[in-house]
Amino acid sequence: MTYLIYDTVNRGIETAFVMPWKAAGTAVLSVFIVVFLTMMYSMRMIKKENPIDALKNENL
Repeated sequence: MTYLIYDTVNRGIETAFVMPWKAAGTAVLSVFIVVFLTMMYSMRMIKKENPIDALKNENL
């Protein structure tokens, strides 16, 4: 996506392509942290609740 934006801008202004590695790394790390925390929260909630009772309550 970054390269496509660069290609569009480069048609009007001659510039060199520079990949924003710091921003890309921050985004990837943030996604991993959010997914990890969500999984930890879900696992904690599953351990607290009896799965059989949860299924019985869901069907009511």
